Amino acid sequence: MSKLSKVIGVAGVAATAAYLSKKENREKVKNEFDKAKQNPQKYYSDVSSKAKQQIEKIQSKLDPKYKKNLGKPTDLEESDMVEEGALTSVQYYNELQEKKK
Repeated sequence: MSKLSKVIGVAGVAATAAYLSKKENREKVKNEFDKAKQNPQKYYSDVSSKAKQQIEKIQSKLDPKYKKNLGKPTDLEESDMVEEGALTSVQYYNELQEKKK
């Protein structure tokens, strides 16, 4: 096992121990585990539908209209490059903003 794997494993164990140190958190985990044991397929479908809702919520924020509203370049490829920090795109974007003023 690599050092990174060990560090991640230890960090995971520590985070779990810290989370489960509160009684209310232990009860939440126990209740979720009991729900999963009673009807695993229903529990899986509930959890996956909640996950899909969260994904849709995040994706709606990544909509092209959303990016335009933030004042980013209209070309989505340029917008992605600006977000990544490509210097050429940043310079181009800054020049466009100055021309608008």
